[in-house]
Amino acid sequence: TFRPDAFSYCIALQAMGTKGASYIQGRGYEFLDRLLSSSIPPERAAFNGIILTLAKNECFMKAEECLNHLVQSYKAGITSAKPDMTSFTTITIAYAKQGKPLHAEKVLDQLEELYATTKERWLRQSTTIYNTIIDAWAKSNEENSALRAHNILNKMKNMTDALIRPDAISYSGVINAYGRNNNPEAAEALLGEIESGAVNFVEPNTVIMNCVIDAWAKTNGTDRFYAAQRAEAILERMEQESASNPAIKPDKISYTSVLNAWAHASTGHDVAAADRAENLLQHMITMYQRGHIETPPDTIAFNTVLKSFAVSGATKKAESLLADMFYRWESSRTSKPDNFSFNIVVYAYEIEFGKDSEQAKKAKDRIQRLRERLNVI
Repeated sequence: TFRPDAFSYCIALQAMGTKGASYIQGRGYEFLDRLLSSSIPPERAAFNGIILTLAKNECFMKAEECLNHLVQSYKAGITSAKPDMTSFTTITIAYAKQGKPLHAEKVLDQLEELYATTKERWLRQSTTIYNTIIDAWAKSNEENSALRAHNILNKMKNMTDALIRPDAISYSGVINAYGRNNNPEAAEALLGEIESGAVNFVEPNTVIMNCVIDAWAKTNGTDRFYAAQRAEAILERMEQESASNPAIKPDKISYTSVLNAWAHASTGHDVAAADRAENLLQHMITMYQRGHIETPPDTIAFNTVLKSFAVSGATKKAESLLADMFYRWESSRTSKPDNFSFNIVVYAYEIEFGKDSEQAKKAKDRIQRLRERLNVI
């Protein structure tokens, strides 16, 4: 007589998984309930397959139920049920990808507790799983998400296991979390912690520095001009120190983020901020001509400055920069104006002089001729 085992259920559930989550949540759950209430010995490999199928179909609660069944069976002395890292990380990663960091962290807590009591090597955690949860918190809109990410980082720092050490990804994740939570000061403090030499195995690099620049660039604090100054100060430091430390050489993201910071500061008619954005753009052009950066400023970089002039009321400067883009494209095929480039300058005239004003109409005609020459319709 054929007697189904855990692998039989695993194969059947995988087949059901091809029909979608709704099918699994109906027929599949009934099927699994029979397995979990039966005397069939759990097999780790089979249950890992079941957990994976459930996680892929976002049946997280049922996946946790199967994990708990595996853990409790192992604690009861059923050796075939011995869970491993895959048993836990499958659910943890799935929760993290779905933006559920709190649930992911609870599964990790369960793994840590089991490892602490058994010391089984197949349950030994690594930096990767902690970084996954830090990243989930960094992308979360939940209250105190940055502090939760920082708590994970601190936990890693206090661990003695050589497999769990904070790395550049760990710090970048927490810095990004503070950026999303409008706390660039805390983000820069973490950079200072790294630069002080207090963190073993982590050195400043371009990615970490860019994350701090981005935190300042996105701040919604009242003093956006100061925030842009802080972002540019970090960029200047990267330029100055990269000769002796190539790991922090600024890249396209570094410059674009500072441009965005000045654009952010120019909102509310701050022409000085828009001028700083243009100065940086010209600096990028010079750096490219001298071979210090690999590519010239692109259309997005020019558009960022165009928008800065438009929202700060510097209409003539916006049109002048658009003309510069046009001639650069005709002479060197770089920074081709696009629809946004033309539209934002027209918008600037309409805001300053009125949509039906003579100035706006003439500007629209001039810009239309440029559009036609570049075939940007």
